[in-house]
Amino acid sequence: MDGALVYSPLRNADPLFREEKAFLTASSVVCGVELKWLDFLEAESYLETRFKKIDFLYFYDEDLYLEDLAVRLGIPTFNTPDNYLPAHDLGAFYKRMKDNDLPCPAFYASPNLGKYPLSRNFESLSVSLKDAGVFYPFCLRRKEEVAVYKPSLCLTPIEFNGELMELGSTPFVAEEHLKGPSLLALAIGERCYGVLEKKDGAYVRSRYDDRFVRHMVVSALRASQRQAGLFLLQSDGRTPLLSGMSSSLNLALFQCVYQSDPGEAFFAHLCKKAKKAVPYYYVTSTEIKANRNKKKEKV
Repeated sequence: MDGALVYSPLRNADPLFREEKAFLTASSVVCGVELKWLDFLEAESYLETRFKKIDFLYFYDEDLYLEDLAVRLGIPTFNTPDNYLPAHDLGAFYKRMKDNDLPCPAFYASPNLGKYPLSRNFESLSVSLKDAGVFYPFCLRRKEEVAVYKPSLCLTPIEFNGELMELGSTPFVAEEHLKGPSLLALAIGERCYGVLEKKDGAYVRSRYDDRFVRHMVVSALRASQRQAGLFLLQSDGRTPLLSGMSSSLNLALFQCVYQSDPGEAFFAHLCKKAKKAVPYYYVTSTEIKANRNKKKEKV
């Protein structure tokens, strides 16, 4: 099969990404996949000229325009636009976990209030946080220009109000503060490949790596409607809670710790899903439109 992985060109300077790239390329060879790596800058022209020959496409990093283009060209695409939000919007992630009865920190998500500064609504926000089960101290995560949530710890109402004055009307998520270790868990399809935590600057197998937590992570992946996911968890002396997910993966890290084959499992899973996919073409070619209609008749 011919597959392609799309990634951000900003990763090229990262030596860890180069290791991941080499690991995934070797894994694809074992699974019989002719793998092509495409950065955002070269992906558009490649997809438009080679879309008939690509059996599947996976977004290692996400770009809504390119993902929409791939779907319209009828390429079996994983990490699609419909599933973009949970990895980039913490409020959307928590809501999806809560809707699926999966454990996550108590949280409150505030929308963008436009011209009304959040500090003017301090009293009503405080009441809303308490109603959501969020109490001091809590973490306030705000979106920066790079679309990454940057946490601030609010121990008192004065600190909270000070943060609100800096925020203006920017959306934020407030969540209960957990003092325990941060964990990483990798899931592919219906299997969790382990739970890690950082000790002395290196990732090791976590003491929380058990059957219950692995099942929870697989359930979170299913709820997110993804083929693979790297989940963030945090504990406070109790069962770890789901606290986010990454849009990218680091399969080599888990292979190094567990001596398993998550890379091979990853491509085997994508090949299996791609064979079952029924793509619909939205481009203007008469030939492609006819092909699309034939596939619709089969469904």
